Amino acid sequence: MKFEIELTRSADAEDLVQSLSAKGIEAELSKPDCVTAKAEDFALVEHAVEEWTAERGLPFVPMHVDDRRVVVTPPGA
Repeated sequence: MKFEIELTRSADAEDLVQSLSAKGIEAELSKPDCVTAKAEDFALVEHAVEEWTAERGLPFVPMHVDDRRVVVTPPGA
């Protein structure tokens, strides 16, 4: 299945692609501020994005929008 991850900062997109790929999740840029990931399970993608924000110390949290989309945004936004 394909899942979309929308980012607050487009500058983070390539780093996220690399991080997901290192975790065995096929990922590519679909727009400057959006990454498309292919995986069997949405929870796997969501957890990988949570790890990525924590590892980088980013001031963002992944918010589950629907069954195929996560938005990485400042807390409380």
